[in-house]
Amino acid sequence: TSLILWILFHTSFARVYEAIIDEPDKNWVYIGKFVFDATGEGSVSYSIRSFPTDDTTNSSNRTSSCQQYKTSGSNKTFAFDCMGQDPLATSLLFYYDSDGSLSSWFNVYNSESFTCEERRELASAKIQLDDDPEILQQLELGVTPFARPRFWYAVLSRCSTSSLKANVRLHFRNKQLSGYAYDTGEFGFDELWLLDMTAT
Repeated sequence: TSLILWILFHTSFARVYEAIIDEPDKNWVYIGKFVFDATGEGSVSYSIRSFPTDDTTNSSNRTSSCQQYKTSGSNKTFAFDCMGQDPLATSLLFYYDSDGSLSSWFNVYNSESFTCEERRELASAKIQLDDDPEILQQLELGVTPFARPRFWYAVLSRCSTSSLKANVRLHFRNKQLSGYAYDTGEFGFDELWLLDMTAT
């Protein structure tokens, strides 16, 4: 049996995905999505504790390449510097909504012909994680400006096994809008119409 317990905080106070993932038969699991505006001033922070499963190979050489950048303060470069190179390692993956291309989220998600490694290779950003349950892996990633608002889809993968076990927390934010007394950064771009409803 598989277990994914989801807690989605989606109010004017938070846009947070929390998941307890225990999947004995899956190695690529969708977590959630968010629409960033085009300013490039949004961010996503993650907190992940990954657990080895019975078929997990030795991950001692698969420590996240993010760790060496963790205290550099260059948040805007994390989305590009934090790239795990091991296609079999446990990874947090982000896909953008580039319709019409092979790497489009809809192609990756709906095609049954892709292997786990192929899905991982097509991710727009790859963050390699450590399978040591004693390590709580945390980081905040900046996003880059786009020509238009863009969906980000988040996935956890471990292509070296047929199973996944992890505790995951993701927090997405957009740029704070002026003229509002409360935190508008918690809203996805596709939800800005809710601001007008709450203002009346």
